[in-house]
Amino acid sequence: MTEIASEKHYGQIVEIWQEAFGDETGFIEKFLSDFAGCTAVCQENGKVLGIVSLLPVSCGKKRGRYIYALAVSKTYRGMGIGKSLVGFAKEHIKKCREAFMVLVPGSEELFDFYEKQDFFSVSCTEKKYITANDRGFFAEEISAAQYYEIRRSFFEDKQLIEWSKDSLEKIARLNDGYFVKISGNGICAAAFATIEKGGISIDELLQKDGDCAGMAAAVEKLLSCRVRRCAVPDFDGAPSVMVYPKQENIYFNIAMQ
Repeated sequence: MTEIASEKHYGQIVEIWQEAFGDETGFIEKFLSDFAGCTAVCQENGKVLGIVSLLPVSCGKKRGRYIYALAVSKTYRGMGIGKSLVGFAKEHIKKCREAFMVLVPGSEELFDFYEKQDFFSVSCTEKKYITANDRGFFAEEISAAQYYEIRRSFFEDKQLIEWSKDSLEKIARLNDGYFVKISGNGICAAAFATIEKGGISIDELLQKDGDCAGMAAAVEKLLSCRVRRCAVPDFDGAPSVMVYPKQENIYFNIAMQ
C-alpha cells in the first residue's frame, strides 16, 4: 500500500534515504519538516519498502509536481516498487487536479526506467565549467522573492516550470544557497549559488550572452569563496529533465539533486 507519510514513518524514511543517497540525517529531517505532507511511502505490514517526494511546482497557470528522492530499500529492489511509486504519483496528480510531473534523473540508466513510465526527455541545461575572471561586475544578495521575479522575466517566452517563492526559500536553506543579483557593464543578471566543500557551485546563472567568467568572479567576491563551477542555461544542451505527460520547450534548472 502506498500513502502519504506521517511522522511515524520518518525513521524508516531516513534509513532508506541515507541508503540510497547518503545525505545527513539533519538534512533529511529538515526536508521532511519543510515539505511536510509531500512524501509518500510504499509499505507492507508497517515496513516501509520505498519512498518518493512530490514537491509542488507550477508552469504558467498549471500546477504540477517535482518527483524527488524516489528510492527503494535494497532488500526489496527488482520487485516493481519503484514503478508502483510512480503509479501512485500519477494518481495523486489526477486526484489533486494537477497537470504534470517533472524530474531530474540521478543517473543515465534511470532515463530508461522513466521512459517506460511514460516520461519524456526534454532539452534543458548542460553544465559548463569556467574559471572566474574579475571584469568589474558587482554582486549583491537578494531575496527569494526578488530572484523569483527576475527568473520569470528571463523566461517569459518559454514554459518555465517554477517553484513558489516559499519553496525557493526552503531550497536555499536546505542547500546553504544564496540568491544573487549581478550588475555592471550595462547588464543585469542573477544567480543561485550553493556552498559546497572547497568552494561554490553556481547552479543557475541567468544572463543573456554575457561574460560568464566575470559574473562568476562577482559571485566569488560576494561570498568570499573560490568558485568551482558555473551552470549556464543552454537549450541545445544534453537532455537532463524528464516530464509527464509530453510537453515541449520546457525550462527547469533549480532542482535539489
